[in-house]
Amino acid sequence: MATLSVSSNTTSDGIPVVSGERGGKLVNYVAPIDSSGNVLDSMPVTVNGSFATVKSAPVVGAKTVTTTAASIFAGSAALPDRYAMTVYNDSSYTIYWGPSGVTTSTGMPILPGDSVTFEFSQSVVTAIYMIAAASAAIRVMEVA
Repeated sequence: MATLSVSSNTTSDGIPVVSGERGGKLVNYVAPIDSSGNVLDSMPVTVNGSFATVKSAPVVGAKTVTTTAASIFAGSAALPDRYAMTVYNDSSYTIYWGPSGVTTSTGMPILPGDSVTFEFSQSVVTAIYMIAAASAAIRVMEVA
């Protein structure tokens, strides 16, 4: 049996959006509701996505990106089973990220004051390398 609740959200046509659970999956319905709040008719829409949860305390750190490409992580080594890592460029220099061997000419830039979040498969160890034209301060957070 589905448990449904009427939200305050509506479609662009003013039709209420109803949320609930059916068969263990979160579903949203776009459905007309009568004045008593009863669903008159509905069409299910399955919402796909990740329900990843933080299983341990995040690891945070301040690092320096140099003119030599190096693997980036928050602590003394990459957090085991990490599923996300956020890097904030806390410097006045552009930093560049990519695979091993990345250069300032081949890497993807992260501008001063910007951040990027990398998402990982927990079953695959993936290194992210960074380099800069001069020493650049960054902040790193990893979650598992």
